[in-house]
Amino acid sequence: MRDDRGAKPGSVVRHALIAAGSLAAAVLFFGFPDLDIRLLGIGAHRNFLFHSAALTAVLFLLARSRREKAGRLPAGIIAAGCGLGIAAHLAVDVFQSKSVVFPFVGTLVRGSSVDDRLWLGVNSVISLLLGVRSLARTRPRAGPPAESP
Repeated sequence: MRDDRGAKPGSVVRHALIAAGSLAAAVLFFGFPDLDIRLLGIGAHRNFLFHSAALTAVLFLLARSRREKAGRLPAGIIAAGCGLGIAAHLAVDVFQSKSVVFPFVGTLVRGSSVDDRLWLGVNSVISLLLGVRSLARTRPRAGPPAESP
């Protein structure tokens, strides 16, 4: 059992702000996969790139590269929200029958939606894992030990 009595006074507020920021980002990024309708037209809806973990991976890598304390927290919150929002959207899409649109071939297997559901499900899980990992990286890192006088 974890004992939080020794926690810093601001840690509860910090965690609440991280949770609120991640939730707000998740709500905003939930609609990202459907942006393909506006940019590419309804015929290209469920574009493989928009309906994947690609944006989450890019934001995860950007957040990971932020070494300084000031930039690590906001980048981690945005990457976490993106991962959670896109994961939720793709998880919902798994239960719909429209196919994912791939370049040059349209769909991978004609007459079956198993490949499309597999694509959406795997990318949903990847996005979720990257989002959770980004959220875990928002914790402050322990600094070097203080020197004794």
